[in-house]
Amino acid sequence: MPPFGASLQILDDAAVVVVKGEVDLATAPDLAGRLEDAIAKTPQSVIVDLSKTSFFDCSGMHVIAEASKGMTSKLVIRHPRPFLAQVLRILDFDDFCVIED
Repeated sequence: MPPFGASLQILDDAAVVVVKGEVDLATAPDLAGRLEDAIAKTPQSVIVDLSKTSFFDCSGMHVIAEASKGMTSKLVIRHPRPFLAQVLRILDFDDFCVIED
């Protein structure tokens, strides 16, 4: 299993947080920090790229939901695993963000 990592990339008018490895109770605070950094750049879009994640639990979902509060940027969750995408939709995450499979 790859170690957790979350890096921030600025691409034109988007801040992209690329997440890899497992997002759980132990690593969620690091994800929250990267999201705060991304939001502070005030981009048009904040993209959370989950294509390299191997596990993503409710603590990661909580971080994303909390980060979305008061955001003026468009929030995009990109490439979640199919099961996670389904759970995010059941939990109505698509009410406040775009989920790109």
